[in-house]
Amino acid sequence: MKVCSFRLSLTPVPVKTLEQQQMTTPHRVRAGWMHTRVARINAVRGLLRELGYAIPVGARHVVPQTQALIVDAETEIPAVSREMFHDLCEEIRDLEARIGKVEREIDALARQNPVVVRLRTIPGVGVLTATALVAFVGDVERFASGRHFASYLGLTPREYSSRCLPAWREIALAREYGPEGGPRGRIRVLTRNRRRGCLSSREGASARTDSWSEG
Repeated sequence: MKVCSFRLSLTPVPVKTLEQQQMTTPHRVRAGWMHTRVARINAVRGLLRELGYAIPVGARHVVPQTQALIVDAETEIPAVSREMFHDLCEEIRDLEARIGKVEREIDALARQNPVVVRLRTIPGVGVLTATALVAFVGDVERFASGRHFASYLGLTPREYSSRCLPAWREIALAREYGPEGGPRGRIRVLTRNRRRGCLSSREGASARTDSWSEG
């Protein structure tokens, strides 16, 4: 009886609409390709470092620098390794082209959804964050408050309680494991990055952006 009553108190997860599924598909595909791209870039960096060649910081340097090394006949890179590095660079370029294509498809879907258009008026919220919120969260009115919504995303205060004295401080990120980090994990990453970008460019920002970021 206790188990039954406990399950009745749980809030059911709503079934996604067809429009939401249409948005979640490109997000999941993009997340998988992004994960693969990062893995290939790290593989190239690690293999070249073992050969004594360091690539500058930044993903944009990996393919050009690697191509320059394998073309240069004076570099001490084995012939077999040169072919493999060439294949890795081609795979990275192909992944970047696919990611760009799916991002354009997400942008096209965003223009057709009025909720996404409205969300994008918030400073720091771009097309990826807005479409992810609509696709994976859906109707936010099912949450009793902003605290419930933040808890759903995994944004919970870190607890420092002692006996009968509860204390909650900074926000901790509840982790979701897996190659894609889970849908809520992706939303947390997007919102965190957008907020950092918005706050880092506050110099010369409008009064509306200042009031929003401080609130």
